[in-house]
Amino acid sequence: MAKRDTTAEVREDAPSPLIIQGVDYEFGSVELTAQSPADVPAPPTPAEAQLDAAKATPEEHARDTGNVRDYQESFKLNGSPGIKPAYTWQHAAAAQLHGWNAHKLHSAEPFTLTREAYSAALDAGATADERGHYTPHPGALSPFAPKSEVG
Repeated sequence: MAKRDTTAEVREDAPSPLIIQGVDYEFGSVELTAQSPADVPAPPTPAEAQLDAAKATPEEHARDTGNVRDYQESFKLNGSPGIKPAYTWQHAAAAQLHGWNAHKLHSAEPFTLTREAYSAALDAGATADERGHYTPHPGALSPFAPKSEVG
């Protein structure tokens, strides 16, 4: 069996920040390069990754925008208590107006929308017109939304 040299040297004249060269007589020469931490881009945060995505569910948008908090149930009649989401009143109003909860009950596919449509839906669910009626945002409207009787 051939003898292996496991020593490594750091070369200062290398073009990249760090080059390590180790010689293995049995398998030939191996050269490894590494980047300094400043050269490596930071991975996107979940919120940044969500903004880059075309569409997401209303629940994912709520988590990314801070419109939901988890709370620990202390008592439950049937079953054991657990952690449940508590949505803001703006999200709950938008979900009712645009039919997001009904969509979960009636469709096998999740309802998805853009961040802009989600923000517009929150505004639509929180703002009534001069007659006191709420008009849903078309880009956030589920096909299972309640039909409006007001014209």
